[in-house]
Amino acid sequence: MGDFNRNDRRGGGGGRNFGGPREMHKATCAECKQECEVPFKPNGEKPVYCRDCFDKNIEISNKRVLVLGAGGASQSIIPAIARMNPAKLMIDNRSPNKIAILLEKFSSFKLEPFEQNDEPIDLLINATSAALSGPFDWDIQDQLNKETIFYDLSYGKASENFFSWSSQFSKNRFDGTGMLIAQAAFSFQLWFDTFPDISNIDLSKLND
Repeated sequence: MGDFNRNDRRGGGGGRNFGGPREMHKATCAECKQECEVPFKPNGEKPVYCRDCFDKNIEISNKRVLVLGAGGASQSIIPAIARMNPAKLMIDNRSPNKIAILLEKFSSFKLEPFEQNDEPIDLLINATSAALSGPFDWDIQDQLNKETIFYDLSYGKASENFFSWSSQFSKNRFDGTGMLIAQAAFSFQLWFDTFPDISNIDLSKLND
């Protein structure tokens, strides 16, 4: 995956280092918690972001975040999201007993059940596989609006049903395509010892 620190634009250079390959350092994205590589050594004082999260520029601090799903994907991102200090971090799942398990497991992160919320949702993250087998639908209406950001952990055709459902509320929708592009860029670097410039790829237009 790509590499950026929002407080250090040097990470945005991508493949502009035409003098040769730059030294890369392992890091963990502060938002999606995925491993990435950065062209600087993280000092632990500033959050580091992968290219996908940096390009989307999704703010989590002081936002109301809802995660759909209670499986491994949800559990892997809940701690990272909680550390970004959202106003609310909520979970919803079709099986109430699984919600209860996650509420207990992540009690230290102040995870809340969505059913107790009556405020607008700023960011909705789909971590379910519900959209893979047919039309997507979720029993939630009043808390979604044109400002809500919809994020699907899947990408490509796997996101089509989720986007079809979310389009009735908002045009602010993203998928994991950026992660795929960045992974391809790093594969290119492994083969050719140079990181390609992917900064001109407009991810916002890929789902139109």
